[in-house]
Amino acid sequence: MSSELSNVQSTFTLGIAGGSGSGKTTVVDSITTELGDDVVNVLPHDAYYRSKPHLDFEERSNSNFDHPDSLETN
Repeated sequence: MSSELSNVQSTFTLGIAGGSGSGKTTVVDSITTELGDDVVNVLPHDAYYRSKPHLDFEERSNSNFDHPDSLETN
């Protein structure tokens, strides 16, 4: 696959979505391994979770991180 894609001259964006534990990171890691991390840029959406330092551990543990409101995507 790498040799076939090495001739591609265009840039594209690929979005990988799914719930927690669905295998998104595994898929991204496989793509990065196959194509090479020198040609793949990964922007993990996990970096955009709302900060909740005002909540204690138990309250944070009960948060639904799969709900769209848990992410700062404005």
